[in-house]
Amino acid sequence: MSNTYLYILQIGVLLAVALLMGQLSNKLVNSTVLGELIGGILLGPTVLKTVSPDLFSAVFPSDTVLLPDTANFIQIGMFLFMYVAGLEINFRIIWKRRRLIFLTSSLGIIIPLCLGIVLALFIPMEQGHSAHMERWIFVVFIGTALSISALPIIIKTLMDLNILKTELGTAIVGSATIDDLIGWTIFSCLISYVNSKNAATIVIFISVLKIFIFIIVMFLIAPRICKTVITFFNKFFKNESAFIGISIVFILFTAFAAEMAGIHPFFAVFILGTVLSKYYRMSGANNRVIMHRFAIEFFAPLYFVSIGLKANFMSNLNLPLTVAVLLIACIGKIAGAFAGAVLGGMNTKAAVCVGVCMNSRGAVEIIIASTALDLNMITEQVFVALVIMAIVTSLISTPVVKRILKLNSMSLQKIKRGETIS
Repeated sequence: MSNTYLYILQIGVLLAVALLMGQLSNKLVNSTVLGELIGGILLGPTVLKTVSPDLFSAVFPSDTVLLPDTANFIQIGMFLFMYVAGLEINFRIIWKRRRLIFLTSSLGIIIPLCLGIVLALFIPMEQGHSAHMERWIFVVFIGTALSISALPIIIKTLMDLNILKTELGTAIVGSATIDDLIGWTIFSCLISYVNSKNAATIVIFISVLKIFIFIIVMFLIAPRICKTVITFFNKFFKNESAFIGISIVFILFTAFAAEMAGIHPFFAVFILGTVLSKYYRMSGANNRVIMHRFAIEFFAPLYFVSIGLKANFMSNLNLPLTVAVLLIACIGKIAGAFAGAVLGGMNTKAAVCVGVCMNSRGAVEIIIASTALDLNMITEQVFVALVIMAIVTSLISTPVVKRILKLNSMSLQKIKRGETIS
């Protein structure tokens, strides 16, 4: 079978399994990501390769499982997903509750970061990372992985609970936004250092400097270019839906520029999304729906089902390590965000809800873990532990918050009036 037909077959199989398992999981536990990941586990070395090696080899004959063309197509799709995630960020929300959000986000990332670093120091090298990877990189990565939140999952949780537009929802989204930006910045610095052939300390400084220059340039230049291009299309072509095509062009050129500069493209397009979020909200409901669905319902399922192909989740399941990662992640994030929210003026019940919601790791954690595994920053055992942690923390957030608030029509009205915050 030629590579072209095999490429088409792999995309078709991955998407079919992702959609089937995702919808089934969504119906049972209200989580499509869980089903998509399970679909990948069924297709990958964990199940299919063990049960039917011949069938597995027929669909995935490459040593890397996926063909390079398939992997590249999925990665380009994830650029759109990260861009859409960045579009959800609203800086007016952050400014409106800046003191509360600053305290919540600061403690919500510092405490789990420190606990994660301590945990990483106790993980033996043979379980944590390869001998070629510097120990401190692994330690900082674990701290970062346990401190980051997943803004898209958090927003979906708040929408499901019908409290996204409330004061409580505003505080959670704003705090998670800051955590995501800080977490991705640290992670991007680590990637730049790992990809650099020069292991001198100056590389760290250069990596941080490049990222900050990139962020500043994006915030100063990208909005002006976007505004000019959109105005041109609207004026001369009368095409109000051009924002979608313009966005894709911006995404590809931003990813290219970031790759050339030694900055991870996922981080770059995420920043692009935050920069252009204002224009996204002004682009019209139809454009937003089309872009969101294309990213969430097509490319995201392909990516998350492919995660299950990266490792054998049975042979690499280290139960003590997985439990330790899950407990430290939950304790650090919930305690940190709770303490910050209380210091910011929230009452105890609302502060607990903030901590539980920000504890959701979801898709963002899986993307970070997958990228780290590809760069040999972590072993397959750590990768499996992080993926399981991401899924569990996302699954528990909605039912726990619902139980804490005892949501009903009366309590929802109180939340909307801000009575659970002050």
